[in-house]
Amino acid sequence: MSTSNYTRYGRLHSLLTLFNNGTDSQDVPSENTPLVFRVFNWPALQVHCQRLLYFVVFYALLAAFFFCYMSWLMYFQVSRDYPTVTGAHSALGMNPGLSFVPNPDIFNSLIRIRPRIPLPIYALNDQITDNTGCLEREDCVKEGGLTQDPERPCFYDVNAGGPCNMINGFGYDTAQPCFALKMNQVYGWLPEPVDGADGVLVRCEGYDENDTNNLGFSAIPPGKNPGKLGNGTFRSMRYTLIRVRCYLIARNIHVDFEHGKGTVSFELLVE
Repeated sequence: MSTSNYTRYGRLHSLLTLFNNGTDSQDVPSENTPLVFRVFNWPALQVHCQRLLYFVVFYALLAAFFFCYMSWLMYFQVSRDYPTVTGAHSALGMNPGLSFVPNPDIFNSLIRIRPRIPLPIYALNDQITDNTGCLEREDCVKEGGLTQDPERPCFYDVNAGGPCNMINGFGYDTAQPCFALKMNQVYGWLPEPVDGADGVLVRCEGYDENDTNNLGFSAIPPGKNPGKLGNGTFRSMRYTLIRVRCYLIARNIHVDFEHGKGTVSFELLVE
């Protein structure tokens, strides 16, 4: 080896020693040692592929088992016609509840109406339209009079609610909002009306005297929708928070404001 080549080899050996943190001189290839590049570590690659295949097969079998179990449960255990738990064994028991539409936030009962901002108004209007529009698909009025079948829902004329109709935007455009009240359906339960009534009655009022006075004129139009609860209209004062509660009236409906049985409550703020 010439002197110049020996000098270059010494510099290369020092550089390899610096990067390898003390690599022995035996690790430095000689002039006749071929340079070999190891692109893949085949044993390690096989191990990773086996592990990947194991998890793919495991989760595929788990998903298939879950799908088969849910199919068996839904086909044999859950009825398509009525809930599995009904009557006194259900969450409502034999006491139907009451709900209202629109309800933009299930975690908050405040209905805030700002006529100057149209987008939230349109959202409330669309919600009540979607809820009442599906009621126009079934007509239970037969020839010779109103012989309603109590076993199925019937036609609801959404334009018979006085000012609460689609043409007037359900009162949200004029800051006179309308709400649709819905009574929960309980299988195996039939109402026992109070004297002078032919069905379940509903009443809406304020929490106290101030709320009732601020609520203004309220109306639930009767007559054209047999067996149905009408839309409620509220002419409330602006920039005043009003607490409203509605409850059902029948002999076999227990109303408990504290636990929300047979009643629903919300707050109304019109700006």
